[in-house]
Amino acid sequence: MIHLLFFAIFIFFIFSTCLCAKDEVPLLPERPIDRYIIYECLIFFWIFILALIMVIRMKLKETERLQQMGFDEEEEDVPFID
Repeated sequence: MIHLLFFAIFIFFIFSTCLCAKDEVPLLPERPIDRYIIYECLIFFWIFILALIMVIRMKLKETERLQQMGFDEEEEDVPFID
């Protein structure tokens, strides 16, 4: 009985959202200048993402190089200044 109640509530919410969404929302703006601005922002976004990936790769290579040189290991006979 409870399953039938939950199913009825689910169906009610599905149909109520379909009834409220009568207006079609355009995917892109109508004016060409607005479309150009959206495309330009997307291009800058992807260029920034690619640049971020390149910087992360460079940092990872630098840490691997430092680890191969042995900078992350502790030395045993280090003189202390007292």
